[in-house]
Amino acid sequence: MVAAIAVSMVLLLAGTFTYATFTNRANDTAAKANLTSVALAEAATMNFTGSYTATTSSLTLDGRKTLTVDAGTKLYANGTGCFAAFSPSQSGTWFVISSVNGNPSPVPELWPASPPVNYPTGCTWPAAAPAT
Repeated sequence: MVAAIAVSMVLLLAGTFTYATFTNRANDTAAKANLTSVALAEAATMNFTGSYTATTSSLTLDGRKTLTVDAGTKLYANGTGCFAAFSPSQSGTWFVISSVNGNPSPVPELWPASPPVNYPTGCTWPAAAPAT
């Protein structure tokens, strides 16, 4: 009887950790998809207006309709020079995409004081995780 209870507890705990892992992965995937949409919209905005935007309400894919982005998404832009976008995942991880690196990448948990090597020169790197 005690062995059956012990096995049940182990299976219950294992299932909890598995669920948390899947949930975190799904949340991270959603944040990355958000940034991929932002990068496409930044490219379209550059095409339509001649410059990148740092305002989420200015993002467009067709020149007319504003792209809806996830809450907490932060944009940094330097006119025609660069853009960078940050998106928080509900897992607690921040992701970044930019005009230089078109693949969403995780930002280390301890926010770096300086940008990674694949970050666009001249774009603002926030000193800490952007406020959500």
